[in-house]
Amino acid sequence: MSQPSSLNAFMRLHLNQWTQQIERWLDMTHWDACNHEVDLDALEGRECYMGLDLSSKLDLTALALVFPPSEDDLWRLWVRCYIPRESMVERERVDRIPYSTWEREGWITPTEGDVIDYTWIERDILELSERFNVQEVAYDPWSAQQTALRIRDDIGIPVVPIRQGFMSLSEPTKEFERLVVSGKLAHGGNSCLAWQANNVTVKHDPAGNIKPDKGQQTHKIDGIAASIIALARASLLDGGGSVYEEEGILVL
Repeated sequence: MSQPSSLNAFMRLHLNQWTQQIERWLDMTHWDACNHEVDLDALEGRECYMGLDLSSKLDLTALALVFPPSEDDLWRLWVRCYIPRESMVERERVDRIPYSTWEREGWITPTEGDVIDYTWIERDILELSERFNVQEVAYDPWSAQQTALRIRDDIGIPVVPIRQGFMSLSEPTKEFERLVVSGKLAHGGNSCLAWQANNVTVKHDPAGNIKPDKGQQTHKIDGIAASIIALARASLLDGGGSVYEEEGILVL
């Protein structure tokens, strides 16, 4: 089955047919077919990788857990998003985004006040690390350096920077797409994440590399971004190495 990003790149580079540089990415029919169960209680003790996408303290932030396959061939994905409560109320009113519904469903955690309190996220990481065998926390070094240091020093989990360029993101982005298209991903019916999956576009560079992007300012994709950077590390189990392995574990 063809992957949309590969088809658009082929048309542009080999058939000389113009396609937009920023393109809609995931087919939501494929996404909906990945609505397999993600039962955290059943996954307790399992090896997993975390991805952390910290936005500004006024915006959506996401924490993703990626569990490589065990008994079956499914990669299981669990994502929680965070947003300041005051910002959530305003954006729900203005942009008609159902944040309150997602809060009731457990997919999003509002932190009190008008900015995100990162200690909430660090507390959740600590609690999750006590339930699961967390190998690493992958993160965007542009926005999460201090949080990463606290995770490493206070919680004791190795932290790995994944830079947000084509070199680091292309392979895990393509792998994420492959898992969705092939039905090998289980996302547990996360409705907040489904909204973000529908928002994601991709950018191409001249070499055919891709990375995720959002089409509009109100279109948030932080949960997908966190999932991709977690997969950047988790997928090393299958491939025995990759171009983005060179990022390395943070040592300061």
